[in-house]
Amino acid sequence: MSQRGRSGDGGRSSEDDNNTYDDSEDQDYSDTQSTLSTMCHTLASTATGSTAYPYEPCSSADLVQELVEALDYVPHLSEATKAAYLGKLQGYRHIDDVPKIRERRAVKWMYRYREDDVRLKTGMLWKPLFRDGGMNLQMRGIGRNNAVYYEIKFDETLVFLKLNTDEMLLVMAEDYLLAHASGSEDDDDDTDEDEKTEEDER
Repeated sequence: MSQRGRSGDGGRSSEDDNNTYDDSEDQDYSDTQSTLSTMCHTLASTATGSTAYPYEPCSSADLVQELVEALDYVPHLSEATKAAYLGKLQGYRHIDDVPKIRERRAVKWMYRYREDDVRLKTGMLWKPLFRDGGMNLQMRGIGRNNAVYYEIKFDETLVFLKLNTDEMLLVMAEDYLLAHASGSEDDDDDTDEDEKTEEDER
């Protein structure tokens, strides 16, 4: 009697066992994705202090693209200066809309239209102020200048918010999900090719 036909094993061979699909890894990834999504929602509310305008999760690549597009708004900025500023703005994101403003947070900012002043400045975004001529941002100095308050016009400057710990965790979580989603697609492609090869061999 052959080993394949022994009673109690249903006629299954070791080859059948090797070809059995194990979905445990998919389940683990699904659980991880669900956990990270829950964490992102919780951190978003904590990071912004508001559920009305939740922090929008984005990847590291998205942040870099934001910075590149923002610096392109300054036409008189040289390519060398743009590259240097990109390095200084790692861990920051461009504030291009009122809902993204966060009070009492560290920022870097620069003028958009003043060719005589292209310096990247550091300060504390204290609060938005609505004036007759539009919206201004009240800024506070840092370090030895922490008692100095001044205002800048929101529409005439580029403002970059420094990400806090919760927001950085959101970026890391988004990077993780994107990386594993890409890896999962590659695995699916490999599986399809393996199945096609097996069919061809048969």
